[in-house]
Amino acid sequence: MKDRSSPYKWAKAGVPEPRPEIEARLRLGYRVWKTLEAAEGKHVALAWLMGSNPRLEGHLPVLYIQKQRSREVLGAAEAFINDTYAA
Repeated sequence: MKDRSSPYKWAKAGVPEPRPEIEARLRLGYRVWKTLEAAEGKHVALAWLMGSNPRLEGHLPVLYIQKQRSREVLGAAEAFINDTYAA
């Protein structure tokens, strides 16, 4: 997303909604964030999203969110929370 103010604009009445692919990324990112934040807290959730992840071939989870690879990123988040990270 090039314009970081877009989410604020979308939240206002009378402004066009985001394109479907952008909305899907936002929803996936929010789902992953809330899953991690509820179990581990916001600092751990942020570090997890921005850190290299061995369950995601060493890539950043945010890149999987960007590519809408929901099964992989949600699975990695659940594995982290359930302490089955090495599985």
